[in-house]
Amino acid sequence: VIHSLSGGSGSLVTTSYTLSEQTITTSAADNYIYYCYPSRIAGTPTFKINGFTTAFTSGTHDKVNAGSNGFTEEYKVWKSPQFYNDATLTLEVS
Repeated sequence: VIHSLSGGSGSLVTTSYTLSEQTITTSAADNYIYYCYPSRIAGTPTFKINGFTTAFTSGTHDKVNAGSNGFTEEYKVWKSPQFYNDATLTLEVS
């Protein structure tokens, strides 16, 4: 899973789409939360924002990341149902 917290300062690589509770701070108006993980990881995640189950939507197109060494990988992209303005909240994925 590659995720970005506080404008891209945090990242994590793993073999599962799960994420223990993390604090997220949005820095400007109209910020959706995007959550991406490699398409090779099977299953459907459950998202919680501030402890409440929240229905994220799967993107219509998966994204492909190409590394400088020529390796490419597709990613599933999920988007929060609403945007957050200058908010501090928690995100958990199971």
